Order: sequence, then C-alpha cells, then structure tokens
Amino acid sequence: MTNFNSNNNNNNTRLSFRPLQWIFLLSLFLTMLPSGTHALIELRTSAKTNQMTAAELQDYLSRPIHWPQIVGSSDSVKCLDGYNENDPLQVGNRVKEFFGMNLLSVTWTCTKNEPGKLVVKAPEGLPGIAKECSMKFDITNVLEKNGEATAKVVLTMGYDPVSPIALAATPVLVLDNWMALKVLLPRAINKQSNN
Repeated sequence: MTNFNSNNNNNNTRLSFRPLQWIFLLSLFLTMLPSGTHALIELRTSAKTNQMTAAELQDYLSRPIHWPQIVGSSDSVKCLDGYNENDPLQVGNRVKEFFGMNLLSVTWTCTKNEPGKLVVKAPEGLPGIAKECSMKFDITNVLEKNGEATAKVVLTMGYDPVSPIALAATPVLVLDNWMALKVLLPRAINKQSNN
C-alpha cells in the first residue's frame, strides 16, 4: 500500500492506493491512449521435466488435445480447416481454444513448429479485450549439475491489452501459466507415462 500524507490547513489528509486501484488507474490511462500505443505485455514461465526429452515435450505441447489438460483456464479446443487436434501442429494450422465455461474463445494459428520452438499467434485475440496474442515455447535439453538430463520449456505469453479487463487479468494469467507448467503439465505427463 502506498500512502501519501499532506497537511492542508492543519488538516491531515491521507490518500491510500491499493494494488487494484493502481491497476484500475493504469488501465484507465491506457484506454485513453490513442489506438496503437498500448504496451505489449509479455509473461514468462519456465519449467523442467526429466520424464521427456525436449523433442518429446515439444511433440506433446504441439498437440492441442492436451491443452485443456495442462491449462487451467482452457475448457476445450476445436481444430479448424479439417485439422485433427490429436496431431502435432504444423505451420498454418488453426485451433479455436475456449475459455470461461466456453463463453470466450481465441483462434490460434501455428506460425512456427521447428526443433526447439513452437509459436502460435492470434492477431485478433479476444475482441475488445486483447489483441496480438501469442504463445512462444522454447524447448531445450539441459544437462543438470548432477548429470541428469532434463527438458526445459520457457513459455512467453504476449498480448496487447485494449481493455482494463486485460490488465486486471494479468495476475490471473501469471498464476494460470505457472500452474500449467509447474503443476498440470507434470501431472499430465505422469498420467500419460502410467498408461
């Protein structure tokens, strides 16, 4: 909490700003900026697993059928243009991902799927809330100090907020991404390896 104290005619005035008030004020300021001047927000989350190689992990992440299993906010996916959600994404494949009890959706297009890098983008984003959405996965094999081989994934989620809702959602997205990579992905991988 930030406090500002001032003496005005011998009266003490105390203004207190809480985090949500700061988010609201920042959101209000950003909505008053001319179109195209919004700042792109990038959120980074990383995780390691010793249960898969980098190639296996990338293959797993590139199959949209797995997204609702590893992303808490994802309700379901629907692949467009005859593409099957069980198959790995190829450049140009489009996937509609549903959120918020299937009330919201974003259509992702795969722009890159090459060894070590998977990128999906949604330029139109969520109309009225965010645009220029992207998810970039950098996936590498890492040799730990103890000699153990692990696969490391770094997720960089980006979006251009066009509404205070998008700014207010940032902490929720940070938590959602953290849960996805640190909790739900390992659980899904364990479940798959036990079958």
